[in-house]
Amino acid sequence: MKTLFLASYFTCVSDLLLPILPKKPNELRLAFVPTAADPYESKSWFYEDKNKLIAMGFLMKEIDIKNKTK
Repeated sequence: MKTLFLASYFTCVSDLLLPILPKKPNELRLAFVPTAADPYESKSWFYEDKNKLIAMGFLMKEIDIKNKTK
């Protein structure tokens, strides 16, 4: 079963993720979509979230969906 956890500001809810995971973060793959930060001039929250996920041990792959079609 695949799990989808969506958050607009992950750092504020990061403690909610680990209890629902079937495995440890370093045993899971995570897709990180940086496109959400594009409209914003200040992206400090974006880097904070990304660094938090890395610190938690996730195997992260960035997937930029800008200019992609269905």
